[in-house]
Amino acid sequence: MNAGLEIRDRGQRTVIARHGANHSAFTCSFSLELVRTSGHLDRRGGIPFRGATADAAAERRTLAALDRLGHAHDNRIALRYERLRYSRTTSYDGEPPRHGETDVWALTGSITTENGRELPIGWSGRGPDPLESELFHGRIARLADALARAEPATPGAPPVLLSTQAAAVLLHEAVGHFAEASADIPGGLSHRLGARLGSDMLTVTDDPGGETGCARYATDDEAVDAIGATDLVRDGVLIAQLHSRASASEARTLPTANARAALWCRPLPRMSNLVCAAGKDSSAVLADRLWRGLLVHHLSYGHGIGRDVSAHVLLAEHIECGRRTGRYVTGLRVRTCNDVFTRAIGFGDRAETNPNGLCGKAGQILFDVGTTAPEIALSSLELVA
Repeated sequence: MNAGLEIRDRGQRTVIARHGANHSAFTCSFSLELVRTSGHLDRRGGIPFRGATADAAAERRTLAALDRLGHAHDNRIALRYERLRYSRTTSYDGEPPRHGETDVWALTGSITTENGRELPIGWSGRGPDPLESELFHGRIARLADALARAEPATPGAPPVLLSTQAAAVLLHEAVGHFAEASADIPGGLSHRLGARLGSDMLTVTDDPGGETGCARYATDDEAVDAIGATDLVRDGVLIAQLHSRASASEARTLPTANARAALWCRPLPRMSNLVCAAGKDSSAVLADRLWRGLLVHHLSYGHGIGRDVSAHVLLAEHIECGRRTGRYVTGLRVRTCNDVFTRAIGFGDRAETNPNGLCGKAGQILFDVGTTAPEIALSSLELVA
C-alpha cells in the first residue's frame, strides 16, 4: 500500500474570539489561509513509496527522504507525514493588525524491529530540511539497532544519566507545562510561583525567537510582540509564567507572547522554545559520577498533568564503574513528579534541541514546541514496569 502527498485542505476562515478577564473584554479577529499537505508511507513486501506532490521542490525532497528511510527499514515501517502552511492576520481592539506566516511539519508513526519491538517515530519542526539530514537517519538507525538487542529491564529507582533527548522530554513535561498560565482558573495559577522545580543548577528560559528551536515567531497568535526570552526558572525556582493576554490580565502582569493556537482554535498559554542552560561536565564525567546506574537514551509518550509526570523508557543502557557497557534495556516507564530535577547532580556541557516538537494540550496539537537541553544526571529516578 502506498500513497503520495496531496493537498487535503485549503481554505480561509475568519474568527471572532472574545476573552474576558477582570471585567475587560478583548476582541480578537483573525483570518487564516491554510494549505495542508499530507501523505503516508506504509511498506509491505517491498512496495516502493511514490506519489505526486503539491509543492514540487520541497515535497520532492521530503519524498526522497522518506523513501530512503523506507529502504533502510524495508517491510517494517508505517509513517505519516503532514505539512501545514498558513498565514494568519490578527488584530486586537485599537491595535494595528499583525501578519504572520507558519510552515510546520510532522512525521509520526513507527518502525518495527525484526523481533517485533516498536520504535515510535515523532519528528517535527519548521521546513522539510531536517528530514534530509544524516542526524535524522543516523539516529533512527542506531535506535532501531539497539532496541532490537535490548533486554527487558528491572523496575527500581536507580541513578540515571538522561540523554539530551530524554532530558528534553522530562523538562517539557515537568517544567514547561507547569510554567504555563491558565486564564480559565479563577485567580490563575500564580500560586505556583516560587515552587522549587530543580536543584540550584537548574536554569530554564522560554525563547520564541530562538535560532535553532522548533518555534520562531515575532508576534504570538494574539498579536503580542516577542521581545526576548522569558526567564522561567532560576536557581531551581519558578520565577515567572508563560502568559496570554487574558491570563496576564488575570494575574495582573504583562503577557509574554506565549498565546499560541492550532490553526483557528482559541490561543492558549503555550511554550515556544524551552531552553535549559548547559553545565560544565562532559558526558564521561557525568557517567563517572553516577558510577552505577542507567543511561536513558530515549523517552517517548511523555505526559504531564498537575504535578504528575510520566514517560516510556524506550531505550536505556547500563552504566557500570562509571562506563557505558553496551547492555541495552527497554520496557519501563518513568513515574515521577514535576520536582524531579531537584535530584539533579550534574549538567552536561553541551545542549541539543529535541527533534520532536509535537505537543498536545486542551485538544490542540502544535508541531513547533521546542525543547533544548543538556545531558542531566539524577541521583535517582523511579522506573516502573
